Amino acid sequence: MRFSLGLKFGLFLAGFAVVLGTLILTGFGTARQVATELNQVTNQALPRYSAASSLSGRFEQISRLFEDAITLGETDLLERADQQRKLFVESLSGLDSTGVPAQEVSKLRADFESYYTLERRQALQQEQESPAPRAAGRSGPGPRAERRGAGTAS
Repeated sequence: MRFSLGLKFGLFLAGFAVVLGTLILTGFGTARQVATELNQVTNQALPRYSAASSLSGRFEQISRLFEDAITLGETDLLERADQQRKLFVESLSGLDSTGVPAQEVSKLRADFESYYTLERRQALQQEQESPAPRAAGRSGPGPRAERRGAGTAS
């Protein structure tokens, strides 16, 4: 049985149209899903990441200020730590708006307050025990270099 060239071309064209239509519909479905996921990342994950990154940076600054205050015995560093604490707590309040559960934010706040109280008490105690701060212009390695070298064997 022989089929005419017109019939063969018609069947081929119909098959091609079905395959092309399937690909287009699949592409639209995938594009819609990707757009939804990108929207979710933009509206939820990115603000959370930005807030967490900011909090992490502030926490590192506070830790460094306490470390330097204890090492150098300078009280103005404690005042700067107090200022950074206020900014950290404000940033924690902003974390609520990013969709982080309130329980997690309050636990984080309680842990931070506990940490801050202990570090500040230690810095003040260290200052009272050694009232004369180290000279800023002394020769030799700085306090951080001394600590790094303390754990190595010569």
